[in-house]
Amino acid sequence: MQHFYQNTMMYKFFIILMTLSSLSMGYANSFVNLSKEDGEVLISLVDDYPCFSLNANKEISSFYLRDMGGEDPKLLPLQENNFHYNGHCISYGYDVSHKFIHNSSYEIYIKVAAEDMKKYRYRYHKASFCVLKSQKGTTRLVKTRKSHFWETGGQLKCTNQDWTQK
Repeated sequence: MQHFYQNTMMYKFFIILMTLSSLSMGYANSFVNLSKEDGEVLISLVDDYPCFSLNANKEISSFYLRDMGGEDPKLLPLQENNFHYNGHCISYGYDVSHKFIHNSSYEIYIKVAAEDMKKYRYRYHKASFCVLKSQKGTTRLVKTRKSHFWETGGQLKCTNQDWTQK
């Protein structure tokens, strides 16, 4: 009987643990799914790193950078001190634990207060991009495309086309 009780307690603990771990992913997935590439995000290069701003004159609440390279896209936990505001755009600063990787695809999510607060408190603007770095060290901001399933399983892939605002 004691063995049954221990197994039941382990099962309950496992269910609670899985529920709690899915809550943070649910939050991340909610804004990923709510955002669309609407042409509001502007990206430029400053010192070989991306610099982000908005086309519209809106107050930015926060930024989220999603590393789309590899098999498992990762939402990078960026803190404000990892961004540097230069008056025109906010550039990604060097962070040892989350180093920006050239030649890899990314998505940027910019959080702003929503105009219609009845439906949502915030709105997310999104853009996909890559920063290609050549062997000579020159960098280029380029577009991404969704790869075919036989290439990399439908992930975002860097192209050779210059990035333009959608």
